[in-house]
Amino acid sequence: VEHRNVLTLLDAYEHVAPRSGSLVGIALCPFSFDVSIWEMFSCLCFGGTLHVLEANAAADPAALVNYIRTHRVTSAYLPPAVLDDFGALVGGLGDARATLDRLLVGVEPIRNATLATISAAVTGLRIVNGYGPTEATVCSTFLLYCDAVATD
Repeated sequence: VEHRNVLTLLDAYEHVAPRSGSLVGIALCPFSFDVSIWEMFSCLCFGGTLHVLEANAAADPAALVNYIRTHRVTSAYLPPAVLDDFGALVGGLGDARATLDRLLVGVEPIRNATLATISAAVTGLRIVNGYGPTEATVCSTFLLYCDAVATD
């Protein structure tokens, strides 16, 4: 995998879900996991702010939602194991909901009901499902989630 492939990955993501303002991201994945490349460089290559979280930050979804809200995180990857809890928690925030503008999901199958809950809770959130082998530089395909075509 060459460095220019990372730029191609970032360009493809920007094409599907362009930044719409200030870029604040989180690095939640272990650095040995390929998605960490997207987490780090999607912020750093575009002049954003990157918050590197502790290794167990996803273990407490309530604290993670609070962190995203408090630090006004706009772009994040959340692993499938966190999404159900995240959807339930972010929906309960009311006017203080998370500031996420775009969310990368993937790695494993994700229930459409989970994505619908998150989408309904965060107005304007663009959820992007990314998939691909590590050898393709993290993701080889991106699909923007849309309620109109989602079925379980």
